[in-house]
Order: sequence, then structure tokens, then C-alpha cells
Amino acid sequence: MDLYKQMIKRLADKGISKTATTTPLEFVHIARIRWSEANLAVAFITELYCRARFGGIHLTEEELGVAEDRFRHLMMLGKP
Repeated sequence: MDLYKQMIKRLADKGISKTATTTPLEFVHIARIRWSEANLAVAFITELYCRARFGGIHLTEEELGVAEDRFRHLMMLGKP
């Protein structure tokens, strides 16, 4: 899911980096602590990523649309 990769890059640009050994859910926790305003977007996009990547579930157009909206909101947030 490209949106997940874009989100990871955006957070890294804000000083919240994900290491190779950090699981997606661990990263949600780290992001929530370091940038609480971003939590809704980070948690939602990560949930969809995990469902698609590890569960093999195809995401609906509605889910993808909501994820894109949350990502746009994330892009507008100020510093953590």
C-alpha cells in the first residue's frame, strides 16, 4: 500500500522514524506518543496496511478514500 509508505516518509520528515525491526503496530504506538494529533490518520492507515499486507484482504474504494482523506489531514498538521 503506497499510502502507508508515504505516511512513513512523512513521519520520518517530522522526526518520527520507523526502524526495520519496528512492527507497524509498535510504530502506531510510538507515533501516538510523539505526535498525538496524527494518531487518527496513522492508526487508520496502518490498520488498512496490515489488513491488506498480512491478511490478504482487498480494501474497498471507500476505505481507500477515507485513508487518502486522513493522509491529506496528516500532511496539513504542524510540527509534532
